[in-house]
Amino acid sequence: MFVLGHLGFTLIGARLLAPALRRGASFPVGFLLVGALLPDLVDKPLGHVILPWDNGRLWAHTLLFTVLLAALAWGTASRRLGATSLGVGFHQLLDQIPWQDPGAWLWPLGSFPREVSAGVPDWWAALLTDPYLWTTETIGLLAVASLLVLPMLGWRPAWWRGPASDASAPGPVPVPVRPGAEGETDP
Repeated sequence: MFVLGHLGFTLIGARLLAPALRRGASFPVGFLLVGALLPDLVDKPLGHVILPWDNGRLWAHTLLFTVLLAALAWGTASRRLGATSLGVGFHQLLDQIPWQDPGAWLWPLGSFPREVSAGVPDWWAALLTDPYLWTTETIGLLAVASLLVLPMLGWRPAWWRGPASDASAPGPVPVPVRPGAEGETDP
């Protein structure tokens, strides 16, 4: 999955999860979207440019990375880190890593991620010829566009933050808060 697919499906997933999460607590959608791209922002430069492995799925595509981010978010009661870790989790699910390469996903308990991945020219060819990729990118584009366009038309879902007059600013998705941290806020 590419950028728009990761962003759009993460937004859709967060929207579907919102009713199940604790009401009253929230975190910024921007950090959720950063998390949706973070594994690729970390691993693609490392695996394709810096290291000689030609692999775009390294450490940030592991369960350990997600668990460490979530633990840090919980320990510091940071809604921003919580949103980021949720976005990373969505990214890994959307990349189908838990079932396509469970050993690498469970690293260090499993094998180190060593699968060679396609380079940039192959990505473009796949985007144009693979129905899964262009379908997910189109759906992602529609989801991201709705985040920007619908508020300008005056429609604002309840899970967005901010006063109704500030329709251009995406807002929070409800998230559980560590017990005793209800009154704490991020700096």
